Amino acid sequence: MPVYLFSVSDTNKWVRFTNVDISNKKDNSRLPAEFTTLKTKKVGIVGVGSAGSKMAISLARTGVRNFLLVDHDIFLPENICRHELDWEDIGQHKVDSIAHQLKLIAEDLNVKCCCSKLSGQESTVSIDSTLSQLGACDLIIDATADSITFNQLSAVACQKQTPMVWLEIYAGGIGGMIARFRPHIDPDPKMMRAHLDAYYTEHGVPQTQGITDYTAVDNEGKIIAASDPDVTVIAANATKLALDILIEHEPPEFPYSLYLIGLSRKGIFKAPFHTIPIDPKNTQLNIIELELSEDEVDENRNFIEQLILNEKNENTSTD
Repeated sequence: MPVYLFSVSDTNKWVRFTNVDISNKKDNSRLPAEFTTLKTKKVGIVGVGSAGSKMAISLARTGVRNFLLVDHDIFLPENICRHELDWEDIGQHKVDSIAHQLKLIAEDLNVKCCCSKLSGQESTVSIDSTLSQLGACDLIIDATADSITFNQLSAVACQKQTPMVWLEIYAGGIGGMIARFRPHIDPDPKMMRAHLDAYYTEHGVPQTQGITDYTAVDNEGKIIAASDPDVTVIAANATKLALDILIEHEPPEFPYSLYLIGLSRKGIFKAPFHTIPIDPKNTQLNIIELELSEDEVDENRNFIEQLILNEKNENTSTD
């Protein structure tokens, strides 16, 4: 049955309706031809909060048609100020509501949702299954700013040889960071994190960690928070980094794999939009031996062994 769009005009003080038949849909996309390859790509996004939701919507508008969304959280009223969702989604799981928004962009879009927290008290079987699905994606995006989740996804990306992009928005909206991992090209994500810490140390700057509520206290004791534009700028740049990987530009549009992006003249940033590329070749790492407890050693060993076991099972099932 034909579907019609109605445009309303108040020209000459009267209302005019124009019928547009879109029942025979054609690809009217005005995106560059190179973006057509995105239809075959699958992107796994862990964390569909303020930044992750913006990246998901942007990627869908750009041509990505297959998503795996992972988040355990419920959408609350205080999320509205920076999120892609609105009042109609209050009380719903973020992954389900974002999946609905994505399907409004393209009818051929496929979304799988996992309402789980990788760093939480989920069952081992559930976490392993989710991590395995993420490893099978063409790209993993970590939008959680959670160190435990970052370590888990780093291990999966390296073990499965899956590209990865991650980002952080700094407290108070002073800026943020974006980074990528391409197997056999970039240092592994944990090493990239170490290079970033080394840069902070070298420049005498306290390490700035992403804060989930994006708030901080200034020198006068006033609470400041990242705004929607702040989150949007960092998320948009991370999306560009992701697209560069998915489209497989050669040479890549981004010559470096880690960038700090300033949104105000504070800390290491000299001015708004001051961008600092981090080149691992130009940072010296201080190797520090960390003494792990027996429980931590056992946990790391079990995690790695489970990944290897999953890989063996997958290889056996395809023989």
